[in-house]
Amino acid sequence: MNIRERKRMKIVHTADWHIGKILYGQQRYQEYIDILEEFKEHLFQREVDVLLIAGDVYDYQNPSPDSKKLLYDFLYDISKRNIQTVIIAGNHDSENYFEALKNIMQLANVTIRGFVHPDITPTTLILEKNGQIVHFFLLPFISEKYFLQTQNFEKEDTHQQLYSKGVGKILNRIVEGKNPDHIYIVVSHILIHGAKVSGSEKRLYLGSNYAVHPSQVPDGIDYFALGHMHYQQKIEESLVPIYYAGSILQIDFAERETQKGYLFLDTEQDRPFVPEFVPLSKSKKLVSLKGTWQEIQQQTETLDKENTYFALDIQEQMNIPISQIQKELPNTLKIQQQPQVIPDVEIHHQAADWLPDMYRKYYQAQEKQQVLPQVLQEFQQLYTSCVRKK
Repeated sequence: MNIRERKRMKIVHTADWHIGKILYGQQRYQEYIDILEEFKEHLFQREVDVLLIAGDVYDYQNPSPDSKKLLYDFLYDISKRNIQTVIIAGNHDSENYFEALKNIMQLANVTIRGFVHPDITPTTLILEKNGQIVHFFLLPFISEKYFLQTQNFEKEDTHQQLYSKGVGKILNRIVEGKNPDHIYIVVSHILIHGAKVSGSEKRLYLGSNYAVHPSQVPDGIDYFALGHMHYQQKIEESLVPIYYAGSILQIDFAERETQKGYLFLDTEQDRPFVPEFVPLSKSKKLVSLKGTWQEIQQQTETLDKENTYFALDIQEQMNIPISQIQKELPNTLKIQQQPQVIPDVEIHHQAADWLPDMYRKYYQAQEKQQVLPQVLQEFQQLYTSCVRKK
């Protein structure tokens, strides 16, 4: 065995825990206890050296005491096994709160950062294990508005282009003068162009798309550990290994068909690095069912009702009270029934013709660019839905 083969560091990449998440009024605290206990055992069994948590640790910027305790207990337990943890703030986290924790967290082998100025190279953590030297660069979420206020670029660029180029400048500063024998890993919470966006995220990004183009990621980065998108995925448009770990459990019903887990990276493997996806199972599944009430009842017969949350789309008008439905399926969080059909009034059609054009002009004035067709379509559907409800 040569020296190159003996160099080894075991790294786990995770993100988007959203501790404190409430789904249609349902607290999920026990699920987080269970999933983090399972996750902790995985870390111990694999003898992990470094844990990367790429943002959105909490679901709210002001997490509850229970949410804080859950995270702190987890970090304390893994610190006793000498696991070094790296945490950055996501858009759901409080950057000021994370910054306030950074000194005390070092006592538990935790490097945490909530903020980085765009003109400064991100915080660097350099670790060595078995002769393997790895540089971890921490790039927390930066609001697009704040980022653009701090940068000077060509005026003909759109805001989206300015943002993408600005992040590219930060990443290029990272690899300047890189030692080719060392490994460079960036931990960040941003949107990369080409990433698959889930339901709740789609509402945030459709039409704005402050995304970093993969071409802005320099070759000197050996692994780009990302959070923000809840689907575990690889960005295919880059030669650099750019990966989203995805959320640790199914956050909302848009993620109902996706398996959740984490990414495991062993630096002993050849580059470019290809992490292993490892599933986790100790959380409830989210299932959406559609059909008549009788059809839905038949579909649930083969499901583990106790460990499943349901969203029901009942395709008939019913006289059965919601309380009776929830009695039969106690873990039902969302019920949608077929509405009574109300004929459109002529003025509604007239309004539907000129309102999108007004919105198009407003969007162009505000964003300085053309509005996407799917945004116009969603606007028109939303307007029509609101009118019918009246």
